[in-house]
Amino acid sequence: MDMRIELRTIRVFDTETIANGSSSTSQGIDLYGVRNWGLFSMQVKNSGDGSLQLQYESSNDNVTWVTPTIATDICTSFTKTSGPGSGSTDMFTFSPVFGRYIRFKATASGGASVILLATLAIQ
Repeated sequence: MDMRIELRTIRVFDTETIANGSSSTSQGIDLYGVRNWGLFSMQVKNSGDGSLQLQYESSNDNVTWVTPTIATDICTSFTKTSGPGSGSTDMFTFSPVFGRYIRFKATASGGASVILLATLAIQ
């Protein structure tokens, strides 16, 4: 019997530049087939000089999107020196509210742009 559990990785932001004070929202991702106890992580690289805030939004119809009231940021004030060893890359785990679809909103602050590369892993 094969006991492997499927692991999906999805490039959410692909070296996207986000200007200070601006936001960028990813495409919706269909979570069909993900167990309601699924595990989520996001590998984030910020090679810009700004600070990154990364949040998720949920939807059951891929049209109406909400930031759940109990949602917490995936990361806040993440800079190119915030990662391990003062690096620009780190991994964040999060537990989103159960919904059919998920998307991500990245916001730049700190007086400079963010250059974002982010990959989602779902198990």
